[in-house]
Amino acid sequence: MARDEAMNADDVDTAVSLYADDATVLAVIGDTARAFCTWAIDGLRSDGVEHIEQFEEFVFKDGTIIEHTMTVLRMVPC
Repeated sequence: MARDEAMNADDVDTAVSLYADDATVLAVIGDTARAFCTWAIDGLRSDGVEHIEQFEEFVFKDGTIIEHTMTVLRMVPC
């Protein structure tokens, strides 16, 4: 994903630009960050999905993402 590549390259400006203005990080605990995300792409809409709501967890080591887990909570139909 473009976001992970930007984050791993320490390109914070690009990584942040890929999030909506209302994106929220729920918690940062040690080397783990947890976030709730809502996102949509045109390809999803053509399949009848308006947007996806998901929970993400990132684990960092030495400033690099070493684990990234996404759990889809809900797919909202068009």
